[in-house]
Amino acid sequence: MDKKRAGHNNPINPLSRVASLSVERGDETRINTELPINVTLNFNRRRDISGTAVSKAGATVTITFNLGIARASLDLEAYLADGVKDGASIRLADVAHMSAIATNTKTKITTSSAFNKKGHASIKIGASASKNIKPKGEANFTFDRTKDSRTKRASSVELNEININGTATGTSASWSIEAANGDFLIGEVFKDAKGKPLRAAKIEKNKLAIGSTIEIICSTKILMQDLIISNMEFTDATGNPINPPDLSEDLTGKVTFSETFKDRLGAGTLRSRIVKELIRRHLKEFGLDTSSAKVEICRAIG
Repeated sequence: MDKKRAGHNNPINPLSRVASLSVERGDETRINTELPINVTLNFNRRRDISGTAVSKAGATVTITFNLGIARASLDLEAYLADGVKDGASIRLADVAHMSAIATNTKTKITTSSAFNKKGHASIKIGASASKNIKPKGEANFTFDRTKDSRTKRASSVELNEININGTATGTSASWSIEAANGDFLIGEVFKDAKGKPLRAAKIEKNKLAIGSTIEIICSTKILMQDLIISNMEFTDATGNPINPPDLSEDLTGKVTFSETFKDRLGAGTLRSRIVKELIRRHLKEFGLDTSSAKVEICRAIG
């Protein structure tokens, strides 16, 4: 990949429908001793991703599928380019999404109880009788005693869970990004709680580094296992379905009978394996790093 001069985006994102990355430098302040860094990284789940393969007969096969990303990492590095003066140095500061290990928990509890008691009593009032005196009269009184006391009891816990965590050292920063709700990463990474843009970091320069050229490189990586792929369809030019084992072995490799059988039952991983290999090759064609377990899905230079 050819680098563009500092200050200009150079995003390479073959999976731009599910992950998009760009980096820009803000206005330098304090007599050029600080340089703000603004990064835009957002994720989405798409149901219209497609690619092409070749059948064993040499015909074009279209592969369509749904795609989402479960987890990702973002690495940012800043460095002094050519013409560095002796003693010149820079470092990252005010890195976004860095927080204490403790998680904030808010608990609100109110008591609640309810009981109902109802009793019946009878009181008899009358004159006492003796041998020579007949009772003049008696009266019976009844009453109901009811006690109805009600209070409410509810327990609620508010948990502030952070799904983006950053670390920084010297001139590099790294963020770990996981889905907050559901299985897919959806939304903008560098936004505050009110949805406003959040600065990723700033570069602090000593006086000897003022006027030097600074390069900023951002890279988003994922594990292939964190690609969530579903609803895969293989069709020829006329729209007829194609069985995955009928694709060129250059893409599929040796397909076993067991894989074919499980795939036709809808319980296999053959289709997913083919799609992931197709994605890996696509990324490699764009000059992104696919040499390790973590593959690079987009890169930006600012």
